[in-house]
Amino acid sequence: MNPQLYYLHIPKSAGTSLSAVLTDHFAAASICPAQSWRELGTQAIQPYSLVRGHYGVPGLEQLPGADLVTVLRKPVLQITSMFEHMRRDLPPWIRLRPEDLTIDSDKPFSPKVARFLRNKQAQHLGVSPLVPDWRTQLLDSGSQVSFEDLLADAAESLSEEELLARAQATLDRAAIVGITSHLRELTDLLCYRYGWPAIPQIPFRNRGGERPVQRPGVDQLVQVDDELYKYAEQRFHADYAQMLKVLSERCGPVSPGPGSREVDALLDRHSEQKFEGSAPVASLQWTAGQPLWGGGWHDRERYTDGSLYRWTGPSSTSHLILPALKAGSMYVDLDIVACFRQPVESHLRLSVDGKAIQFFRKGMQSGQQTLAGYFRHESHPGPFCRWEFHFDTPVVPQSIDPGNADTRTVGVAISRISARS
Repeated sequence: MNPQLYYLHIPKSAGTSLSAVLTDHFAAASICPAQSWRELGTQAIQPYSLVRGHYGVPGLEQLPGADLVTVLRKPVLQITSMFEHMRRDLPPWIRLRPEDLTIDSDKPFSPKVARFLRNKQAQHLGVSPLVPDWRTQLLDSGSQVSFEDLLADAAESLSEEELLARAQATLDRAAIVGITSHLRELTDLLCYRYGWPAIPQIPFRNRGGERPVQRPGVDQLVQVDDELYKYAEQRFHADYAQMLKVLSERCGPVSPGPGSREVDALLDRHSEQKFEGSAPVASLQWTAGQPLWGGGWHDRERYTDGSLYRWTGPSSTSHLILPALKAGSMYVDLDIVACFRQPVESHLRLSVDGKAIQFFRKGMQSGQQTLAGYFRHESHPGPFCRWEFHFDTPVVPQSIDPGNADTRTVGVAISRISARS
């Protein structure tokens, strides 16, 4: 069971990629759908197990018992990326106007833009309280103000020393501090803390190719953020070194498989140790709304009837880590939402701990189908079973239907897996 987790997302700091990792590891119903105060409206964030978004320190104050996770980026890159993003897509409720952003690359930022961007990462990590009625202001349709504006307003009342001290105190409070140049290692820290198996692929999302704009005076806008980034970087590397030391002592030695790192094998063993007291089960059910331990899957999607599903892909092979099954004859049902290759059973192969399952079509309704299969399971040490899916011919939907905007490579869309003796 995961603890309540708050991912304090600083803008333009690989937040979309990390959010995808975190979302995979929590049940869909337990994740706060809003990722900003404006989206949240008058709702509360306390009931959710996973809260991720641009909530800053005020979000942490409403989640005092949550594990805090945050990620920092090299400051000049971060404010450059934020500036370029605003030039492309400026929200109508922000105080800055398009004419404030039409600045030649060899010119300094205007005072209004400089005030907005100054030490933006420290603003998110060190600024609170805001004005008393700040949530009301954000929801007022006639009010042209954003959460970023309110942070900049409140930051002006703090000295640079006080802002840095407050932001560093937030990092000290955090369970995990990451830096964008080491996202894979950041996910290792997440797996280590929460007992998850190693994450084989990191979903790099919304990656920008911005480079620092060498504007006069830009370094003066990030002096606090520069110190804060150094502080976060030191914390990250110390935590990672300590993790490797503990894993080696408790879980080593290991022999990583082809294409895997030693730390992947150590994290897998660490996860097994955490759950090694779990007894094998006679039946199980996994749905796309549940946490995903595995790799080779696209994000959750919602079908027309409201049910959730996931496509395999983009590679031919996907896998799931599920609880260990008791030895004996096992029957498997697989609910298929969609597939561009028919019949599905001619293109899909499934094995559990290396035991192949032969599928036949069981039923079909409203375009969905259920495949049924059988295999003989043999007991083995360890708390998990590995389900391997191999779809021989993944496709790009748009290549089959030019009217389809989906350019991903997908195999088969699965909503539910059940197994029983």
